[in-house]
Amino acid sequence: MDPQAPQPTGSSTVPTEGVPLSPEQREIVREEEVILAQVQARLTVLRGERHLRGDAALRLRELRDEAATAHEEDLPALLDQLHVVRSVEERRSAAAPLPESKSPYFAHFRLRDGDGDEARDYLLGHLPLLDSLSGVRLLDWRNAPLSQLYYRYREGDDYEAELPGRRVEGMVEVRRALVIIDGQLRVIQAPQGRLERTPQGWLCRDEADLPQLSGGAGSAQRGLGLGVGRAERARVDVSALLDPVQFDIVNESGTGPLLVLGSAGSGKTTVALHRLASLHHQAPEAFAQKKLGVVVPELGLSRLVGRLLAPLGLGQVEVSTFTQLSRGELQRQWPELPAHVRDDAPPLVARLKRHRALFELLGDWVKEAGRPRKLETLRRDLLMDRRFLREVMARAVALGSPLPQGALEETIQRTTRQIAQTSEAAYRGMDVDRLTAIDGARLDEGTPEELAQTLDTEDLPLLLELGRLTQPHGGVRRRAHLLLDEAQELCALELSGLRHLLGKEPSVTVAGDDVQRTGQGEFDGWDLLLEDLGVPHAVRRTLAVSYRCPLPIARLAQEVLGRLAPGVAPSGGHPGAPVGMHRFPHAGGQILAVQDALADLVLREPQASVAVLTRTAASANRWAQALAHLPEARLVREGDFSFEPGIDVCEVAEAKGLEFDYVLLPDGDTVSYPEDDDSRRALHVAVTRAIHQLWIAHVGTPSALLPVSLRVALGQAMPAPAHTLSKTLN
Repeated sequence: MDPQAPQPTGSSTVPTEGVPLSPEQREIVREEEVILAQVQARLTVLRGERHLRGDAALRLRELRDEAATAHEEDLPALLDQLHVVRSVEERRSAAAPLPESKSPYFAHFRLRDGDGDEARDYLLGHLPLLDSLSGVRLLDWRNAPLSQLYYRYREGDDYEAELPGRRVEGMVEVRRALVIIDGQLRVIQAPQGRLERTPQGWLCRDEADLPQLSGGAGSAQRGLGLGVGRAERARVDVSALLDPVQFDIVNESGTGPLLVLGSAGSGKTTVALHRLASLHHQAPEAFAQKKLGVVVPELGLSRLVGRLLAPLGLGQVEVSTFTQLSRGELQRQWPELPAHVRDDAPPLVARLKRHRALFELLGDWVKEAGRPRKLETLRRDLLMDRRFLREVMARAVALGSPLPQGALEETIQRTTRQIAQTSEAAYRGMDVDRLTAIDGARLDEGTPEELAQTLDTEDLPLLLELGRLTQPHGGVRRRAHLLLDEAQELCALELSGLRHLLGKEPSVTVAGDDVQRTGQGEFDGWDLLLEDLGVPHAVRRTLAVSYRCPLPIARLAQEVLGRLAPGVAPSGGHPGAPVGMHRFPHAGGQILAVQDALADLVLREPQASVAVLTRTAASANRWAQALAHLPEARLVREGDFSFEPGIDVCEVAEAKGLEFDYVLLPDGDTVSYPEDDDSRRALHVAVTRAIHQLWIAHVGTPSALLPVSLRVALGQAMPAPAHTLSKTLN
């Protein structure tokens, strides 16, 4: 979300019938219409003055021409006029742009000072106008210090705040959200009711009729992936909630390789963890906890799995991401490798390093490379071998998943920077104070040279494979059993590395769903995945019932997938609240509505788990700032979920494998979710995190991945505060 100008509007539904206004409500309408008329009248006057000043530019040129040919005795008068007209023109040029009369602001609040002697009205918009002559105080919602009082306090609240150079306190006497379209006041949202202009006149819609986030607080316990609230899942043994199919998979699959497939919320993770517990129970020595391992794609999921294992008596089992596991293996076997691993490789570089084509050609390259070399030298030579990289590009085409041409050069450039010396190494021997910047940072920090002596996360499986090919009898620590959750995220090189952690008769559980893939690169299919893992004949079981999401969300998730959707939709699902679809012309109104909705929710349901899921980390940062005044809100980075009630703000990829009572997607627009397969999968993952209710909001054009009927309706929506209307997906 790129916060620009705000004004909330809701989705398209026919409002329920309203009731006539009370005398108090009629006075609210009268007051707001008077204020709007005053603002518009003042804007008309100011624009007129600026128009007149615009004539000054023409008059300035005329006076200059006259001065060039005037008699000497006329020059003083002409120069005096020239000075006056120039001053007028300079004032015009320096004037800030004026708010748009058709929609000058979106909120009104009145502050009464601490002594109760003086009350001032303020308006929130996206362009400021402080006009002492008319008394108009229109603030920019994004940066005016006083605007924080509107967002942090409700009508009737006492406020206090530190403003630049002073401290203020008092009471918020009035707080109203407004919708002004084409210069006309359409909606007033106030504690006294939601007041709408209709063809029959102003009416009030009963607040009790409005949909709201409700019914959750982690109250449902439907199984694993099973609808158990996040906080409860970490503390409750849900073994008794396994359905018959899940129970059979756990107890009848033996010790050999097993592939468990299922849609979001079908219980894949639960089944896989229970199978791990069953193996340990049946053969506690062969499958001792320290011989077991669980590999997941995200840190958040690894932390959750670690907590879920405790009630199963498996608290000592190693749970890690592939990056963590491979770093540990590499550091143990080759401690001389660079210790700094980065996760910011350009997408093209990451795709090339993870591509199946590189994996398939790697063995031949190593054979041709000749004499053994240090592992890091091998990596360097490989990734700077232009001939080899061209072969990789050609092989990718043959495999039907071509790499963009720029991938080759970007990979060579990045590798060149990564093998360079650091400035500290280049200037070794100099005074240490001269090798540190004024702010205490390293010399290379924040420059292209900071890549020196680093690895990418995508290099780790490549290094493991190079080590295996050049030192086949290396000291790999074998696992009696591996559980690979969300396995669709693993590339061929990673699978090969995991294969060689298993014994001669591999015991492994693979769980996944290819439509929930969010990582870089292509998915090669389950057949190739099992082959790469060395278990092509693994038993395959599918979980056909989804327990997590209510029917409205399940149906939306199926439509979002489009052509990627499985031929047979998962069964199950329970009745639930409609999916809320909300549009906003500007970001400020969106923030306002979300803040109000979440503040209301945590008051009503303090035990609820809520996620605000964004497409990018930058958007998550912005939303965390917007919600910073809510003590329950927290920005989650690198999977650092607390698994406690509250509001987690993070990008979609961080929440993979997790579930929440409520989910809000604030960037359901075409920029965040364009019409491509990666976006389809990401949006599908996002919507299927919700156990009880889902809201999707957007500024600008709604994503084309949303159902057509909803996009058409959203585009024609009547304006209204976002938290008051929703579009039911039946």
